Amino acid sequence: LLNVLDRCAAPRKLISAARQLLAPGGHLLLASPLPFVASYYGKLSRWSGTPLEALGLGGDDAAWEDDALALTEELLPSLGFEVKAISRVPYLSGGDVLDGGCLELDDVVVVAKKL
Repeated sequence: LLNVLDRCAAPRKLISAARQLLAPGGHLLLASPLPFVASYYGKLSRWSGTPLEALGLGGDDAAWEDDALALTEELLPSLGFEVKAISRVPYLSGGDVLDGGCLELDDVVVVAKKL
């Protein structure tokens, strides 16, 4: 799941669905910009920008490290994964059309094993 959680209506449901597709002991590769700022625009949210479910990550005021810890030590284990590796990598985003340009972000890249 590469850079889709922050633009998904139901990110927990997406991670759970990915887990269901994995064989026992299979691995999930997940990447997401941090700090995590969810933004979903679609019919399901009535174009509000708010996802249907929250991940419990910090948002605008959180540091990269805080969200990385919450993701790897709380969220993924609660969804049936054991984190095997984590890395911080630069990510150049096309940005939102309203922002008018590219954004330089930091991604977390996680390899997690299905329990």
